[in-house]
Amino acid sequence: MCKFIILFWLIIISSCSNDNNNKFNRIKSNYNSSHWSQNQNSIIEDLQNDEQSDYNINPNQKIEYIDTYYDQPIINNHYLGHYKIGKPYKIDGIKYYPKEYQKFSEEGVASWYGPKFHGKKTANGEIYNMNDMTAAHRILPMPVIAKVTNLENNKSVILRINDRGPFAKDRIIDLSRAAAQELGFLKQGTAKVKVELLQDETKKLLEELGLK
Repeated sequence: MCKFIILFWLIIISSCSNDNNNKFNRIKSNYNSSHWSQNQNSIIEDLQNDEQSDYNINPNQKIEYIDTYYDQPIINNHYLGHYKIGKPYKIDGIKYYPKEYQKFSEEGVASWYGPKFHGKKTANGEIYNMNDMTAAHRILPMPVIAKVTNLENNKSVILRINDRGPFAKDRIIDLSRAAAQELGFLKQGTAKVKVELLQDETKKLLEELGLK
């Protein structure tokens, strides 16, 4: 009888373990495969920790992406991030004042960031993917939609700002690898650009994500 009881509980424990593994295998199968392979541990940690508990992840439900504005990750209809303006902050003695803008335009030097930050959280809680059309800005809210034009070749991209930076050499924006490649300055590393906030597109994005 005792042997039967022990065997019964071993079967139950094994079943629970398999269910848990199947849960993450199902999530894995519906997540961007290259992103998963490079960032498996951080993704699982994000799914397990308390900060993500509001998403109530169902193992049978896919991690989805909405098409508008370049693949924002969605779990159970919840956006993996939040709307953020941020308090004033100081970096290397320079103070920055994030705020909302009705209109915003500036010109200056752009740079890009890639593998070192790939898979890590952005300033507003998204997972940075260097292959998405995104960027980091020092004072614009997140997420917002912006148009960035390379003034050296007149190429433009529409992207989502979801991170803070850059803080080096008076650069005004840090682009994802994909955005820098699209604008034609991946190899040279920097370019003079114009950044324009797209208010209507931003409003549509925030409405779709339920953030405003």
